[in-house]
Order: sequence, then structure tokens, then C-alpha cells
Amino acid sequence: MPETASGTPLRNLLDAATARLQSEFANPRREAMGLLGSLVGGPLAIMINRPDVVDDRLCTRLENAVSRRLAGEPLAYVVGSVGFRTCTLEIDQNVLIPRPETEGLVDCVFRSMRVAPVGKGRTVWDLGTGSGCVAIALSVEGEFAKIVATDVSVDALRVARRNAERNHAEGIDFRQGAFFEPIAAEETFDVIVSNPPYIASDEYQGLDRSVRDFEPKLALESGIDGLFHTRRILIRATNFLKDSGLLAIEIDSDRARQSEALALGHGWNDVRVEDDLFGRPRYLLAARGS
Repeated sequence: MPETASGTPLRNLLDAATARLQSEFANPRREAMGLLGSLVGGPLAIMINRPDVVDDRLCTRLENAVSRRLAGEPLAYVVGSVGFRTCTLEIDQNVLIPRPETEGLVDCVFRSMRVAPVGKGRTVWDLGTGSGCVAIALSVEGEFAKIVATDVSVDALRVARRNAERNHAEGIDFRQGAFFEPIAAEETFDVIVSNPPYIASDEYQGLDRSVRDFEPKLALESGIDGLFHTRRILIRATNFLKDSGLLAIEIDSDRARQSEALALGHGWNDVRVEDDLFGRPRYLLAARGS
């Protein structure tokens, strides 16, 4: 990208970034605008038509960002943030990038509530919180009495805590540990929600490189059949739910029937699978068995 001692017009930076990206992206202009917009921290569509010049440091930062995208790194990691429902979340390679499908998991929880304001007085456990997206959305949009968010990764929890502070999601109890370790034996919840790993070991190597090479394997792979985490949750989660409690799990759409059969086989009631916004079976919902 061109650099001068007196600076470079913002439009020139955008044009240069677009030219570098066009060999790899169907819409290089949009990619370039996303990168540059994240760096200037302002309304790019307005700023781009001003004659102002920027210093060489921005040129260097944009060059680095473009290089990371050309290497296959996901945009969310390069810009360091992503939108999730009403929130803006910090994202790095310690956490899975939240997808639109997981926004629907939050909707599943809200639809299960029979009180207004939504969630008032209820307790929720977000098992495997990652970036904190689900717990934070529930906190910001609902009025729950208690939200516990757990994860095996210390680094992921560090990101989740920062996201909670950033979005003014107060009162979330973040705890470190795998599966049921962070929960006391006597603790019970109205809702247990989870977006666990659900990629089979042999499928993992076939993932798009933007996922396989950059997103945390710990948050993706789930044993030989892709059901290790879902199975573990179904076996023990009933011990931590109240009598009228709801279990809501995001699942692999290709394993929807297997997941449903597992839930029925482990004594869950009112088992059903709901579709995501793309029409694929994505959410396993169940009530505590008697």
C-alpha cells in the first residue's frame, strides 16, 4: 500500500486493500471496508469521502489485517469483535466465533419462560460458555435471578468476563471446570443451556481451514461420533435441574435424530428438536424426567 511522509487518504487505503483481497474474495470491497472500518473506529461510509489523510501507522495495521485475512484467518478474529443479538463481543482464538444459530438457542430459552418480564426469578446455567455469548445475552435481555456460566478453558473465561463487563451484563457467576465439576451437588437450575462441541473426530480434518486452523479444537471436536459432550450432558444434567426445568442444547443438524434418541433413552421428558433460522434441526429441548 502506498505510504508518504505526509500521510495517505483513507480512500487510497481502501482501494489498495481491495486490490490485495480480490484474488481470494468474491466481494473484496466489502472485506476491505470491514477491516478498515474496524481500525478507524468510526462511520467509514462518511469518513471515506473526506480529504483527510491518515498516518503511516494505520497503513501498517491495515496491511497486517489484510495479510491475516489472506492467510485464511476469520474476519471476527482479525477485527477482534463480533455482533451477537444486541451485544458486541470481543473475540480471539481462545473462543469459538458465535454463529447466528446460537442466537436461536437463546430464543429457545426465552420461549420456554412463562413469566414476564422474561426469565424473572429463574436460574440458568450456561454449560461451556466460551465467549460468554449465551449467558450475556440472557443477562442483557432477561431478568434472571441467577446466571452461572462455566467453561473448562481459563483463557475462554477471561474473554467471557471482559465481554460481560463490556456489555454491562452484571451478576454472571463465571466458574472454571469441565462438565459438572464447577457445580455443587445441591445446586439446581430452572434452565441448563449449552452449545457443546459436536464435530466427530474424522470430520474435524475436513472442516474449512478458516475453522480448523484458527478456532479452538476444544470447542469443536466431540469424540468418534460427535456426541461425546451431548451424551455426557444428557446422562447427568437431570441431577442439576429443578422439577420443571428445561434442558436446551445446540446440536449438529446431521445428528438430530441420534441426539433425540439419546435424550429419550436417558429418561428425559417432552423431548423435541427445533429448527434454526436456516430450517435445519438444531436445538434439542427436553424436560427433567420423573
